[in-house]
Amino acid sequence: MSDHDPSRPDIPPAPPPSWPPAAPSSSATPSLTPPTAPGLDSDPFRTAEHERTNVAGLIAFISALLGFCIPVLPTIVAFVLGIVAMFKPRRGFAIAAIVISVVQFILMAVVAVIVVAAVQSGKIQTMGSVVIAETELQDSLRRERRGETVFTIGEPARFLAEDAWGSSFRVEVVETGGTRQVFIWSAGPDAKFDTDDDFVAASDPKDAAEKAGKRLPPLD
Repeated sequence: MSDHDPSRPDIPPAPPPSWPPAAPSSSATPSLTPPTAPGLDSDPFRTAEHERTNVAGLIAFISALLGFCIPVLPTIVAFVLGIVAMFKPRRGFAIAAIVISVVQFILMAVVAVIVVAAVQSGKIQTMGSVVIAETELQDSLRRERRGETVFTIGEPARFLAEDAWGSSFRVEVVETGGTRQVFIWSAGPDAKFDTDDDFVAASDPKDAAEKAGKRLPPLD
């Protein structure tokens, strides 16, 4: 009895394997191209954001350099933009801008302290000259009341006392219509009379210099 079932189609036997084996299809061929050398373009985590220049940091750095020529404003711009640029990639320019601007702030503070100290010193010297002149004037008026010759009418004289800059005070006596006015002049910081910084350190009456339009102590 035959095992063949007539209801089932005949299946041909599988062909024997060929030798050598057939080459795999091109779609399955592995790439033989060598990998790209390590570098900026091979970083799988690098994004387009990393490739762009930090514009804020660059502007901050340029502003910091301008701060050496133009005070205050470029330095402030450099510092603010430098802080903003610190939150972006490529922070080299931002760090440099911040460091330079901080140094400039310190230099400006030192200069400001020196200027204020110089101004205050000038005010103190001027005030000291006024006090000395007023004291000398009052002493001279007391001596005059005792009958001593103190002032020479019409001819400038000099006190023995000196102002804060080492110059003797000059006495100017003006007599008009029986009224006498006495002005005690200081030569000022330049220690030379008849220059723009001369001023009346004291007068008799006390408001004579103001009424006569004389130059008063530059205390403002």
